[in-house]
Amino acid sequence: MAGRIDAAIGCMFLLSVAILLQTSLAQTTHVVGGSIGWTVSADSAVVYTNWSSNQTFLVGDTLVFNFVTGTHDVGEVSKAAYDSCNGTTFIGSLITTGPASIVIKTAGVHYYICTFGMHCSYGQHLMINVKSTATPPTATPPASPPVATPPTTIVAPISPPTTSPPPSPTVSPPSPSTTASPPPLTSDSPSSLPPPPPKSASSVSVAGFSATVFSIIVAFLF
Repeated sequence: MAGRIDAAIGCMFLLSVAILLQTSLAQTTHVVGGSIGWTVSADSAVVYTNWSSNQTFLVGDTLVFNFVTGTHDVGEVSKAAYDSCNGTTFIGSLITTGPASIVIKTAGVHYYICTFGMHCSYGQHLMINVKSTATPPTATPPASPPVATPPTTIVAPISPPTTSPPPSPTVSPPSPSTTASPPPLTSDSPSSLPPPPPKSASSVSVAGFSATVFSIIVAFLF
């Protein structure tokens, strides 16, 4: 039981330290006017207006007015006193010792002036707009997972059935004529008859030999 109580106390202590650390880190110290400090010049009004427009003021932040004691002072006033540079009524106390540090305790618009001579009229005044808390950064929505694109189905065009042309009718070639052509007419003229074949030399020789033998036989008989 005692161990659980000690553990709970330890957790609460760590949580408190974390909160205090976060709060201290969140607080910002703003040096009014930057390197120029809290002073008066011909363009003081422009300087402090531009400077405040580039700052982010939150409740708990600290304003630091750097000035030399006896030459300037600073006090928070109402809007009416700010517009008229009336340094008789203040919100809080007039600070005459420099450098001066003022902790911002409330949100809204705050006004500060210097009451020395005509310093406020010459532009030594400051207006700031304080926010209660810092604006959290806009959370970036998680990226949507890519949507899977279904594969594109390519449908082949359906070709119409090919119609074969009807077969051409077979034309039979004309049958050869069975009628015999008449033989060519022959001419009875002598020029168309072939010449008689010439007598061959062998026939002449046989005839001569036969005549010789016949003569010998006749002579023998007679």
